[in-house]
Amino acid sequence: MSNPVIAGVAQVANRDEDRIVHPVELLEDAARAALSDAGIAADRVDGVLSTPLSVFSTDDGAELVASRLGLAPGMRGESRYSGAGPQRLLQTACAAVADGSARAVLVVGGIADASVRRARRLGQEPPAPPTSVWSQGSAGTGEHRMREPSWEGASAEGTSGAGMPSSYFALVESSLGGGLDPAVHRSRLGDLLAPFTRAAAAHPDVAWFPTERSAAEISTPTADNRFIAEPYTKLMCSFPTVDLAAAVVVTAARPGETGSRDVRPLALTAAKDAHAPSARPVIHRSIALERAVDRALGLTSIDPDRID
Repeated sequence: MSNPVIAGVAQVANRDEDRIVHPVELLEDAARAALSDAGIAADRVDGVLSTPLSVFSTDDGAELVASRLGLAPGMRGESRYSGAGPQRLLQTACAAVADGSARAVLVVGGIADASVRRARRLGQEPPAPPTSVWSQGSAGTGEHRMREPSWEGASAEGTSGAGMPSSYFALVESSLGGGLDPAVHRSRLGDLLAPFTRAAAAHPDVAWFPTERSAAEISTPTADNRFIAEPYTKLMCSFPTVDLAAAVVVTAARPGETGSRDVRPLALTAAKDAHAPSARPVIHRSIALERAVDRALGLTSIDPDRID
């Protein structure tokens, strides 16, 4: 058995208003940069794993990236639409390296929804469909959906019109903040999110909005920071119309090497809730998440109090 490590990482952003790209172009750029960061040649890559490209297309991102890199046939995979999708792909990559079925695995993900908007504003056909039903704003996409969401069957969230991520998670957030003054709860969210804007400001080459904002600026509703889904203001929600991609290279630890930048995942666990939040005894409690965390801590023998 080999010890899998994250040997290379990369992020790319296309903020050029005159450049219209297919998402696979960004995935390829990120993949090549990650391989360069890892010091690994493409011909050592035995597997490519990707997040889905679009709900309006059945294109396989992993196969397209492998083709652009000129890779031999090998392990390919795609996650479902899920916030845990990239972590599950990393789990698959580490398992393949650990059991020796792959020397190196690329994990990639990205979207080019800003390019879709640029093309449509110019009256051009976009090189690829948008990623999701919400990625072009309130005007919609005008596309026929070819992939279904991960929830099996109907949910109260969907039938009540709360199927969008901002509304969906706002329901969970409202349950979590039950009994608190709404302004106090929003203030806590501002405190949580402000450091992320500081990180974005420090990386203007890859951040879509590289502007540091205060907790009060994020949490206070104003004309420029309206409520999207209470308690979430506009500045609390991710912006979907971007051209961004990232890649990670997983390979085996090099025997005897010291001082390496490689990052060794100590444990990767996953679980899936059987029902949507509205069907749970406590809306904001995820039994699957609790089990996954407990399992990860058990595998690593790490005391939760040591986690910063």
